Amino acid sequence: MRPEIATVGELIDALAGYPPETCVRLAVAPGYPQASTIGVIACSPEDADHHGRRPDPDEERVVWIGEGAQIGYLPEIARNALGQPWT
Repeated sequence: MRPEIATVGELIDALAGYPPETCVRLAVAPGYPQASTIGVIACSPEDADHHGRRPDPDEERVVWIGEGAQIGYLPEIARNALGQPWT
């Protein structure tokens, strides 16, 4: 299991082994483990409102995955699969 995914390519590679219809969720707040849906996905600076100014062409591009709705506690089986000792 990869400890950190830092690029879109790494995320695509990590997800490629799962069937496309598989649900996807976020595991957040290790001290208070919660499960959330994935919310809006956006890229900055392209998707940002620049208020009539052009974006800085040298600004780093970053894809942001927003947290969606909180859907309850992270199940023990998910904590185990993620290798987290959350209790």
